[in-house]
Amino acid sequence: MTPRACLMVLVCGHLLAVTPTAGAQARRPDEGGTTSSLGQPKRWQPTTGIVGGIQTGGGEHAVATEVRLGAYTELASRVLGLGGVHAELFGGSLDTKATGGARLRVASPFLRLAAGVDYSFRDGVWRPMVSLVQPVRRGGLFRDGTVLRFDVRGGPQSALLVGVETPVL
Repeated sequence: MTPRACLMVLVCGHLLAVTPTAGAQARRPDEGGTTSSLGQPKRWQPTTGIVGGIQTGGGEHAVATEVRLGAYTELASRVLGLGGVHAELFGGSLDTKATGGARLRVASPFLRLAAGVDYSFRDGVWRPMVSLVQPVRRGGLFRDGTVLRFDVRGGPQSALLVGVETPVL
């Protein structure tokens, strides 16, 4: 084989090894590939939850259940988790009567506390509310960000609610 032929074989071999084929797909990072961008988190993080508890008022007790749909956004850096706003809508039952409403809370993931107001569509009444959020273990209850949430609602018909809240998407 002549030197010129050897050089041509080396150049062609190098080009074939470096040039990607049309059907080739990029490897995942866990397979040795690279990540071009992780992207930015969404500004609003949707949440959902299911709750049960007891409401008392006027000497009577009632069983309360709720299904919640909300959204949370940080006011400062999401990395710090110092505080943000959590708005949510809820629907459920109070004994055998349908109930629903809206809430607006200022929440701090760092402190695991939140405070805000609760508005009942059925009564048309605003009530103060305080929440304690507990992830139980690192990463959340089911390792997907799910947390236990304890709510105390004040006013003439106070309530103690315990539920599970999870981020969506």
